Amino acid sequence: MQPKPWGPPDWIAAGTVALIQQSQREAQECGHTYIDIEHMLLAALHDSLTCQAIRAVGAEPPELRAAILAVAPPKKRPTQGDLMFTPRAKDALDARRIAHRLGHHQVGPQHILLNILGSRKSGPVLKKLKQLGVSETAVRVWLDDHDR
Repeated sequence: MQPKPWGPPDWIAAGTVALIQQSQREAQECGHTYIDIEHMLLAALHDSLTCQAIRAVGAEPPELRAAILAVAPPKKRPTQGDLMFTPRAKDALDARRIAHRLGHHQVGPQHILLNILGSRKSGPVLKKLKQLGVSETAVRVWLDDHDR
């Protein structure tokens, strides 16, 4: 019997795998040597449900992207290779509790967004998002009504 090839655990949605891959590309394009929540937020802007939620609370994805990059500016040269997640990014990925609270069996990008927005460790990026109207409460209310 052939061993089963590696894949993500069943509780990780395909959109989350895409978010993780895009997070690495965002970090590399910024010239950073790590993946942090800023890169995950930039990656989440590639997810349609996340963008719908952001627009619904009054922000526009391009405006949000510019705000994130202002707080975590890119360096002059992109980086290459696999990058490690910071502890904050690892914490953000563990959004199973949020997914289950919303009645979902898999963690999607929207759950990671909520986990980042609800974190007390997000610093200046979280403050900037809140200034733009993107708060955990506002996004959660919209998702409760639209993410079924």
